[in-house]
Amino acid sequence: DEDLAHLIHSADVVVLPFHEVFTSGSLVMALTMGKPVILPRVGLLSEYVDEDCAFFYQPGEVDGLAAALQRAAACDRTVLHRMGLAAAQRAQALDWFRIAEGIARVYRSG
Repeated sequence: DEDLAHLIHSADVVVLPFHEVFTSGSLVMALTMGKPVILPRVGLLSEYVDEDCAFFYQPGEVDGLAAALQRAAACDRTVLHRMGLAAAQRAQALDWFRIAEGIARVYRSG
């Protein structure tokens, strides 16, 4: 766990090239550590993040991941820093207590 945290902390961007995924602890960890991410548009990932903190690619696109890597590499530190702040803010919205409150409101309203 400590090694993974160190690697994520050392990165400018975290690449998560999933083929299939429903949810992702590694995505939440990267967001919590304020790191922009590179992700395919699969599963529910786009429900967790948007272009403010992620570089998306289409998984069936031949050079999709490479293009997303190039877009990230072309960004200056200011843009990546702003995306990192957005990532950390998004992670706060994924707090289990907040999620439970939202679910409880749905049940109460029905």
